Amino acid sequence: MKQLIWIALFAGACAHAKHTEGAAPSPAADQKAPAAQSTRIASAARPVGTSPKSIFEPGAIEKIQSRLNTRGYSIKENGQLDDATRDALIKFQRGEKLAATGMPDAETLRRLKVDPDSIMRKGSTTAR
Repeated sequence: MKQLIWIALFAGACAHAKHTEGAAPSPAADQKAPAAQSTRIASAARPVGTSPKSIFEPGAIEKIQSRLNTRGYSIKENGQLDDATRDALIKFQRGEKLAATGMPDAETLRRLKVDPDSIMRKGSTTAR
């Protein structure tokens, strides 16, 4: 059931990748992106109907934010999967050589020392 939730989370990202396949590579594709450039994924790539409240247990986002703060990413622990949290997740994921999605997937959580099973909502409606 948890795998279905993760599949739903990243279905939108996969759909985005299909639309960009075959596109001509950017001349600067080999170069590192400037630090000032926004690194968040487009909101269109996020799956419809999957909000953090429907997927995670109460307090899960605060736990993720706390772990990010202990790793040096200064973000507000407000329990919201907001832009600052997604940006911190992207930076963390890049540092860990993970897919930089800005979403707290199972491997990102493991590397943050958060047990994915402990923060996933049991019987989530997104898994049906």
